[in-house]
Amino acid sequence: MMRPASQPNRPEGLGRRYPVWSHGLLTTMMIVLAWVHVLAAMIWLGGMVFLSVVLMPVFRRGTFGADRRILFQALARRFRIVAWIMIGILVLSGPLLISSRTGTLEEPEAWRSVLHLKLWLVAGLVLLTAVHDVWLGPLVGRLRREAAEIPSPADLLLIRVAAVVARLGLLLGVVVLFLAVALART
Repeated sequence: MMRPASQPNRPEGLGRRYPVWSHGLLTTMMIVLAWVHVLAAMIWLGGMVFLSVVLMPVFRRGTFGADRRILFQALARRFRIVAWIMIGILVLSGPLLISSRTGTLEEPEAWRSVLHLKLWLVAGLVLLTAVHDVWLGPLVGRLRREAAEIPSPADLLLIRVAAVVARLGLLLGVVVLFLAVALART
């Protein structure tokens, strides 16, 4: 039996009317893996958006006093754990998803170029996150705990650099998300 031209890559007998589990266990597992991958990215990026766009503006305008620092540090520590778990999930699931898509060397060159760009940006994002979480964040937290009433110019610079690194991470995350959608749609 010949396949209709509208479904050139589907095995015979697998049309849209069949449920996802009828496509076979491997296909279902890949769908679940892609879902887990997207969920992990959503949690990581969503947390960055929440911290930058919701929490920080509220803290800057609010009258939380000394509790602001304590609350932010507690939230940041908790999010750091969640973020690194999500990064681990992404690092484990990403190569599996790539290998399922690029099993041959016949992929279009443009698709591979976008994939390489995305992977480099992901590496940069993980590096920025590590610098922020391991060095800058704890350093700024210590500075704010131990600082005198008026922070030194060097302390202010470190605080600004930490904020810029966090925002740059968010920007890279949004660009990676765009590239992921571009890859999925091609």
